[in-house]
Amino acid sequence: MQRWRIRVPDGLDGKAIFFSQLSETRVDVLARLVRVDGTDVGRTPLTVELSSGAREVTVSLAGHKPAGRTITVVAEQPLTVPPFRLEPLPGRLHVASDPPGAAVSVDGEFRGETPLEIPVTPRREHALRLTKAGHEAAQTTVTLDLDEERSLSLVLAARMGDVEVTAEPADAEVLVDGEVKGRVGQTLKLTATAHDIEVRRSGYAPHKVTITPRPDFPQAVKVRLRSLQEPKAAGPSRSSVRGHELRRLAPGRFQLGASRREPGRRANETLREVELQRPSYLSLAEVTNAQFRRFQPTHSSGQFGNHDLDADAQPVVRVTWEEAAAYCNWLSAQEGLPPVYVMQGGKLVAKTPMGTGFRLPTEAEWSRAARYPEGGALKYPWGASLPVAPGSGNYADESARPVVSVVLQGYDDRFPVSSPVGSFRPNALGFFDLGGNVAEWVHDVYSIPPADAPLEKDPVGPAAGDLHVILGSSYLHGTVTELRLSYRDYATKPRADVGFRIARYAE
Repeated sequence: MQRWRIRVPDGLDGKAIFFSQLSETRVDVLARLVRVDGTDVGRTPLTVELSSGAREVTVSLAGHKPAGRTITVVAEQPLTVPPFRLEPLPGRLHVASDPPGAAVSVDGEFRGETPLEIPVTPRREHALRLTKAGHEAAQTTVTLDLDEERSLSLVLAARMGDVEVTAEPADAEVLVDGEVKGRVGQTLKLTATAHDIEVRRSGYAPHKVTITPRPDFPQAVKVRLRSLQEPKAAGPSRSSVRGHELRRLAPGRFQLGASRREPGRRANETLREVELQRPSYLSLAEVTNAQFRRFQPTHSSGQFGNHDLDADAQPVVRVTWEEAAAYCNWLSAQEGLPPVYVMQGGKLVAKTPMGTGFRLPTEAEWSRAARYPEGGALKYPWGASLPVAPGSGNYADESARPVVSVVLQGYDDRFPVSSPVGSFRPNALGFFDLGGNVAEWVHDVYSIPPADAPLEKDPVGPAAGDLHVILGSSYLHGTVTELRLSYRDYATKPRADVGFRIARYAE
């Protein structure tokens, strides 16, 4: 911190002592231009004669914001003016990318998408990182001077994956993101980002699925198109809205919880019977950063262990249960549906009864989709026993050793933290990441039901409470307890490994 003084000598109309100081930033040029009543009077250090009266004084220095104030000079009375604080002007960095639309983080903080102008603290090295779904991250460091303007463009290399598409009938055509790619029976090489794949043929109902290719991990889409002459099921089996694809859940009676004899069981996994009667829809994938930022543009999922969580196609994390519920209300408003959650006592709570707006899935709905995709109960997402089957999902694997202490030895999913949604094969109902990737907030307030609880129909959990249920394992989990589909957790605060998916009643 440097300090300069302007002194008016004895014998003149007035005596004024001026001080100016810099804020935080060291500079090499110490002389500062002084103006009195808009007239340049010199650079420090200097002596000036000032007549009595009110005087407008400004002090300026290249690369800093000028500082000024009014002083009153009285003859024969020395005057010491309080210090002028000169704030440094930030540098201005213009960031572009090829391809455009990359997420920009500076020193780990999300700042927007390219092309972008960013103010940065001058004369300090900053870490710049650009990410975009389906591409390798690009990063560099940059240091700007005071008030410097600089342009920077980075190239992000595309990541590609193979998707084999087969169908019956064999002469059906396949479309990727609305563009015809020819007949089925071919392997498509696609960027590693979410793609809408449609298989269609005249006289048949089209089949649509969203899939995220992965480098070095071929995936397959196998379809049997339904003839339009076949009888239709009651009500549509799928629903699409604002980039979300939802699947209708079949009603039925099943069990929640786990037997006391099951290895890894926790005391909160009470075995009880429930029944879903009211038809509902559940989203096939977790809500992504890109989808959530349409609602809350400034949200950043940040990093974990120096690994990025903020790419568009990664699941949104570091959101509270109320932020997830608020997103559901926003989505309802976009579609003209009644909101499910209302503010009550400073908290968001569900209306009773719940309408057809978007909401978080109930614990029973989530469990129906995850544990009973083919009728019988699953213990793990991949089956009845360990070890984890290759390609089953994103868990605490060998690649996660730098960020987590307990890993699944010999299992490598190639993602140390969260992966783009849909990176692994779906379950039998078409739902992605119900085990692994990130754990998920659900609608229910946390409680431990009694062991002798009677049959519950369309349960939605307690009406009020501070804790909410979290279901499913995440990229940080690798123990028998956490990998089981009956595992229940709870929290009030956001976490780096907890996101959510959406649901709604059909009627």
